[in-house]
Parts: sequence; C-alpha cells; structure tokens
Amino acid sequence: MDLEQEWNTSMRPLVWGLVISTAALIGTYLFAQINWLVMLLTFTQSVAVLVYFLHLGIENKPRWNLIVFLFMLVLIIVVIGGSMWVMYNIDYNVMVK
Repeated sequence: MDLEQEWNTSMRPLVWGLVISTAALIGTYLFAQINWLVMLLTFTQSVAVLVYFLHLGIENKPRWNLIVFLFMLVLIIVVIGGSMWVMYNIDYNVMVK
C-alpha cells in the first residue's frame, strides 16, 4: 500500500467506518422486526468494514486482497453450508420413527 495515501496517515477513514458501522448496528437493533431493513443494514455494515477497516479496493491493483477475500467467502459458504447439511441430515435421521 502506498504510504502517501490518506488511508494510512489520517484517522478520518477509521472514524467514518466506526460511525457507519455503529449506525448500522444500532439501526439493526432498533428495527429487528423488519427483515429487509436488517439485511440492508447488515450489508451496509459489512461493506463499511471491508472498505474502511480492511482497505479492500483502495489500491491501484487490489488483486491479492480480492483473491484472499473471495477465498475467505468461499470457505465461509462451505463451512456454513456443510454445517447446515449435517444438521439437516441429523435432524431427519433422528426424527424418523
């Protein structure tokens, strides 16, 4: 990462990320009954964390950051999907009489 960028020398992006993430978290807590709004606020919070804290996408060639992020996303999907599949099969096999 280039040391002359504002992202490395200023606290402003970190404060903006904190404000956006906190507002999304409080909004999710307050509007927990509205499913589409919770999903929108959750997506907003995750984008704010990726951009402001993990600095994903601010380099000229963020190829390696993107590759690592996509690999992490695939791993999360496999772990969660595998867990859901195992739990479904356990529930199906145990509950059958």
